[in-house]
Amino acid sequence: MLSSCAFLYAMKRWKIISFSEGEPQSVTSNPITLIPLRTLAHTLPLAVSYLLYMLITMESVRGINVPMYTTLRRTTVAFTMIVEYLLTGRKHSSYVVGSVGIIILGAFVAGARDLSFDAYSYSIVFMANICSAVYLASIAHIGTKPFLSLRLSRNVNFFLVI
Repeated sequence: MLSSCAFLYAMKRWKIISFSEGEPQSVTSNPITLIPLRTLAHTLPLAVSYLLYMLITMESVRGINVPMYTTLRRTTVAFTMIVEYLLTGRKHSSYVVGSVGIIILGAFVAGARDLSFDAYSYSIVFMANICSAVYLASIAHIGTKPFLSLRLSRNVNFFLVI
């Protein structure tokens, strides 16, 4: 975390990057503030959700076999659609919902032969799906902010988590 912040600070000082599109020069040359507090406050949930997503995903791979893991991870699309609806109110067409249903049905048919049911491992994979959905929906939600570009939110997220 410290090395990524130092890397961001150096890149900002060398004017390679800026944290907002119309950033005033006084903010850029101020050595004390690396990221404007407004930008940090809006992108911090994105960084935290990404960190949770990565940690839980690493835990979920450990206790389950690969075919069942991929089967359960296919449900991420449905979780993302639900979280997007809750965060942004975005509704998907019936064609998209039907397509997602077919994907999930196919995934469960593919993983139906797994007889080694482990409730803990399955719940960790579903938690990883929820974290992934929150992360993806947060990217979409932050990208709608007028002072943040989608590219900026991903870059700040990348460097804050490293």
